Amino acid sequence: MQRLLVIGGTGFLGTELIAQAARKFEVHATRFSSPQGAKSATWHQHDLTDPAKLAHLFASVRPQVVINAAYVKSGPKLRTVTGTAPGEMARLSALHKARFVHVSTDVVFPETVPGTAHAEDTPTNPSNAYGEAKAESEGLVRQHAGLIARTSLIYSATSPNDQLDLIEAAANGEPVVFFTDEVRNPVHVADLAACLLELATMADPPALLHLAGPDAVDRFTFAKLLANAAGYSSSMLRGGPSPPTSDRPRHLALNSTLAADRLSTVLRPLRDHLRT
Repeated sequence: MQRLLVIGGTGFLGTELIAQAARKFEVHATRFSSPQGAKSATWHQHDLTDPAKLAHLFASVRPQVVINAAYVKSGPKLRTVTGTAPGEMARLSALHKARFVHVSTDVVFPETVPGTAHAEDTPTNPSNAYGEAKAESEGLVRQHAGLIARTSLIYSATSPNDQLDLIEAAANGEPVVFFTDEVRNPVHVADLAACLLELATMADPPALLHLAGPDAVDRFTFAKLLANAAGYSSSMLRGGPSPPTSDRPRHLALNSTLAADRLSTVLRPLRDHLRT
């Protein structure tokens, strides 16, 4: 069995990656402050801001496949964890002759015109610090022949995740506004994890791939679908425009037709996962 190292194993995506990989890989995973997760993985407590410890991790595990699902969206560690650490992971993967897959984001792009979507060859031009850090990481990963997978909102109606947290907060009376003018391509966590594992092991992988769902929907529409599927009443959700001073891209769609052509795993539409 190949040794797989999942960086960020206690996160939403990392947890799903470990669950799916357990039957096919010898799985190792990192955690920072969270308790270790599934017993099917060997866990390593790790601080991604320390290059020496990262080198020791790779030397001790000697992975053949590495998937980086770790990130922070803001704060003092944004630049190191999200921006520069993936480049060091890619360098170490190349040193150990391991396949490296880095999970990136749609917000490396500017807004799209409604009815259009960014393809893999669209030039990046982020509008906020998180997008800038991810764009930086992509450039560093490319220097060491790592693979990049860009994605969008990751969701599930049954497992704890950021999207459900917002719906639960609204159900508890918090003043959450789901933006009616912010469009994304939500992707189910199980589909995304399966695509990443396929990409990590395919014979001739594309260097850059978009892995997002086929439905471009606004956050309010998506929240209502997710709430109903998770057993909440969508009538308690409040929609509205995003703040005019926000640095968040509004209409931002990804074209994932290359993934449909190259992968056997299907990125399924919302209706396949969010039936009520």
